[in-house]
Amino acid sequence: MLHYFTSQHISVRVHKVFFAVLYVEFFTILIDIVSSYFCDHFEHFSYELLVFINLLFYILFLLRSYVFFIYSYVLSNRTIRLKKERVILATIPLIILEAFVISTVVNKYIFYIDENGFNKGRYNYAIYICLFFYVFLSIVVAIFNRKKFHRKKYFAYTILFNMVLFIGGIVRILLPNYLIMDTTCVLTILMIYLCFENPELYIDRRTSSFNYSALNALLFDDRAINRTSIKGFYLRNYREFHGFIEDNLVDELLRVVANAVKIYGKTRNIFYIRRGGFIVCYKEQKDFSQVQKEVTRYLDEYKRMHDIKIRTDLAIIELDEELAGLSSFY
Repeated sequence: MLHYFTSQHISVRVHKVFFAVLYVEFFTILIDIVSSYFCDHFEHFSYELLVFINLLFYILFLLRSYVFFIYSYVLSNRTIRLKKERVILATIPLIILEAFVISTVVNKYIFYIDENGFNKGRYNYAIYICLFFYVFLSIVVAIFNRKKFHRKKYFAYTILFNMVLFIGGIVRILLPNYLIMDTTCVLTILMIYLCFENPELYIDRRTSSFNYSALNALLFDDRAINRTSIKGFYLRNYREFHGFIEDNLVDELLRVVANAVKIYGKTRNIFYIRRGGFIVCYKEQKDFSQVQKEVTRYLDEYKRMHDIKIRTDLAIIELDEELAGLSSFY
């Protein structure tokens, strides 16, 4: 989590939902540990505190299943605008089950506290209805949208991590004395991280800016691209430069350009698209001509320092706003 939170990320919907998954899982595990300790030493704590901490755990337990579904749903619908009505409809079972869990304070259906400490209620296993329902719904959504996945293997990965959640739930029911669900969910998050969310998958090693895969992820996100101003630029005579200069100097030159754009352009949304080409994305319209001048000046100073004679400057590529709105652009 620390590595993920401190890495570069493009501002797209699927990554934001993964942040939510991480936060919910972190607090679920934390409250699970705290509630387990309280239940083991229940004689030292008040009845109200024991009820509250266990109630909070069950609420987070249900919410965790829901955020995994939302991640699967967003992942399988990256290329289209999400329909709020469907999201609201899918949230209704969560609300009902959360209300049922909260009602246990009165009816003791999920758990209760007595002189012997924590006890499971007669309907304790109802919490797994939420898990199995959202896993089933995630698989159904993935199957119906299998052609809309950014890559074909992403469909298989989505089915796989949902099956891990399903198997973990079954094992947890069969082995009630073992705390398996936290481990299962951490394993699922690790799978998601390796398959979809590893920041290294979206970083160009030569320039330390975002790569072509990151740009595709941005273009396939309807919310991000509709709020973005795109500017493209490239290094003139890049092929000639690449043919006469050592590779390490070429890589260093590209890093210099990327860093200069970050500094003068005041943005981290820089994408290297190979062969000396870059894409810069802003959340608002911005005059890039001044940035071009500053980066070109910075580039000239670098060439003088290394005695590079080949002429290389920055050229802007303008993209018509109406063209950017066409489906063929994606």
